[in-house]
Amino acid sequence: MHFSTWLRKRILEAQITQRELAEQLQKSPATVSNWLAERHTPTDPDDIVNIAMFFSPTPEKIGHVLLDLMLSMQYTMQNPPQQNQ
Repeated sequence: MHFSTWLRKRILEAQITQRELAEQLQKSPATVSNWLAERHTPTDPDDIVNIAMFFSPTPEKIGHVLLDLMLSMQYTMQNPPQQNQ
């Protein structure tokens, strides 16, 4: 699953907006929009950990969420999304 799909699914499950996620992660709304539009994938380790922490239902689950997130990022790097030209 591409990172953008993973993130979109988590946003829907959390019932939050892109803007709310951006505020929680202290990122610009444009950054989150770029992640969802498959223009960029986070590379900063702090961002990756913060995303996993935000979407972890409990502290005990952060490892599972982080692994799932990292696998989606690896899949995205190995299978770049097709950009409309």
